[in-house]
Amino acid sequence: MLEDLAEKPRLVERLAAALISWLLPVRMVEKSVGAGEKVGLDDIATIIFSSGSTGDPKGVVLTHYNVASNVEQPNQVFVLGRHDKILGILPFFHSFGFTGTLCLPTAIGMGVVFRLNLPAAIGALVSQYAVTFLLATPTLLQTYTRRCSPEDFGSLQYVMAGAEKLPERISVGRSLDW
Repeated sequence: MLEDLAEKPRLVERLAAALISWLLPVRMVEKSVGAGEKVGLDDIATIIFSSGSTGDPKGVVLTHYNVASNVEQPNQVFVLGRHDKILGILPFFHSFGFTGTLCLPTAIGMGVVFRLNLPAAIGALVSQYAVTFLLATPTLLQTYTRRCSPEDFGSLQYVMAGAEKLPERISVGRSLDW
């Protein structure tokens, strides 16, 4: 683990790292740290830590295949493109936010508006930036229906809920009064 290797770097190690980064060509530095090696689909891409809502908190290992397939799934269902815009309100430390609002726009090249989740401001942001795709939790969607004007959501084409059980009152085929 990286944290074990560099738990308390000595002054000499820090100076050596600084000199190497300033004096050596980028390719040599990359080669010395293993950059440029082939990465496989089954190699670890990230570790996301769960909150422990179904038990003890734990690190969840996601491979490149996990992330790529989670990014591709909404694109296959909704056929998203460069003309679409997504509102990024979900935290990146959560798999839904990481893959849906960070990786998906990057992979497709679509626009994204990032904002802290302040429910009263969400409707105005959707309207102002003509957001077409909203990823949210069912709890957030319920909050938006109470705190936002339905007119603010006129540009939305798709709403995708995840990260928790979807209550029947806002399930597929039901209106959120938008």
